[in-house]
Amino acid sequence: MDQARKLVSIVMLTFNRLALTRRAIASLRASTRQPYELIVVDNGSTDETPAFLADLEAEGARVVRNPINRGVAAGWNQGLRLANGDCLMVLNNDVVLTGDWLERMTRAAYEVPRAGLVSCRTNVAGGPQALLTGDEDPAGLPFFAHRHAALADRSWFELPRLVAVALLWRRETFDRLGEFDERFTPASYEDDDYSLRSLQAGYRNIVANDVFIDHVGSASHLPNGIDFAEIRLANRRRFIEKWGDAAPPLLTAGWAAFEEHVALLRPDQHALPAGVRPDWSRGARARSMARLARRCARIGWHLQARETLRRSLRERVTLQGIAGLLGTLRPVQGLSSGSEPRTSGEAPPVRLEPRRRAAR
Repeated sequence: MDQARKLVSIVMLTFNRLALTRRAIASLRASTRQPYELIVVDNGSTDETPAFLADLEAEGARVVRNPINRGVAAGWNQGLRLANGDCLMVLNNDVVLTGDWLERMTRAAYEVPRAGLVSCRTNVAGGPQALLTGDEDPAGLPFFAHRHAALADRSWFELPRLVAVALLWRRETFDRLGEFDERFTPASYEDDDYSLRSLQAGYRNIVANDVFIDHVGSASHLPNGIDFAEIRLANRRRFIEKWGDAAPPLLTAGWAAFEEHVALLRPDQHALPAGVRPDWSRGARARSMARLARRCARIGWHLQARETLRRSLRERVTLQGIAGLLGTLRPVQGLSSGSEPRTSGEAPPVRLEPRRRAAR
């Protein structure tokens, strides 16, 4: 099977911010050797984007023009219906692509057993996909991406939830999963929903650890006057209503800010050297867990979230530590610390006292 010959259909949405779109497409053309077709869906841009897309269309790209902003899921679906590729991809328009990024993501889709969705490492994302570069100069990020690809070559890891900065999957996977759910409008939780649907279908959601993509993040929200916080809250409610008890594991996976190395899929895959990633101190890990526990409590899933944390972090922290962190929370949904049911053999909550700073 020659993966280098697989055609990838890349769907990109635009909504104003022409400079970012121009830069993303320039980097796509400069760095991509894998066969691809570009499908751009414009969601009602009012700047110079339509004129740029007209030129792009004359050069061979396929362009869909919406008179209004139909949202992310609807726009992606419009583009995916036109796709002819062996693999399909949704790609943000606020990225900079370097090296053989697409070849590496395509390889993961075919070489990892039961791979469903494939994403990448990036500097702006929630959860373990985030990779801190330590370089504040954007001009240095392409060099970082090349070095990271060489160090992490042919390494992958598995996550329940993938952030769709760049998301690729095979045609047969799309035939089984179908289109994105357009109830999550205009943006947010459409990729969470698709990740969960992939898991429910028996696939594995994979991060190509050897692909780093520079990502601006939220490029179409604040500059276009979109209240993204309210949108996320509304779509989170829709996500909970749709999935019920299946939702907590995916939500907690998205909130966990793990900066230490994530377990790779095979024993022969090597961990990144310390110079490429920051070390995560025990104190930073505890603070991250405390924030995660508080967020779980706020949405009223105290018990379910605790079980999820146990399963996902069993090898990193003790059960007593988890119980201690959760024991510091205020009662949720009428539960008090004395009336909360405990499972057999569970350690009682231990209240953690804040560390006092030494006097200077």
